[in-house]
Amino acid sequence: MRFRPEHYLEAAQEQICSARVLRNRRRYPAAIYLAGVSVECLLLAYRTREKPEFDSRHDLGSLLKESGIVEFIRPKDRRGLPVFLADVWTRWKNNYRFASSDRLTAEFKRLKLEEG
Repeated sequence: MRFRPEHYLEAAQEQICSARVLRNRRRYPAAIYLAGVSVECLLLAYRTREKPEFDSRHDLGSLLKESGIVEFIRPKDRRGLPVFLADVWTRWKNNYRFASSDRLTAEFKRLKLEEG
């Protein structure tokens, strides 16, 4: 299946909407996974403009560099981008997908990442 940038953007929007629904239902593992996929889709949308071949490594740092998305971000907002991406990467751990919501909630509390 071939993807154009608009396909990735559409997927990013759908995935983040689904992630919000799951988060509100306290289904954290699935919400985190879909939120990460949404970020990956967004970066792929920009990267695909120049480099259409698919790379399945899920390396958000490389995708950020290859995407050229930084060009579209105001210079004053660029400074926070590496921190934001590191935050997403930290929370988008593969092993979170295999945890129950209760176990993940306990882990978030341990790491002081829970709401409230």
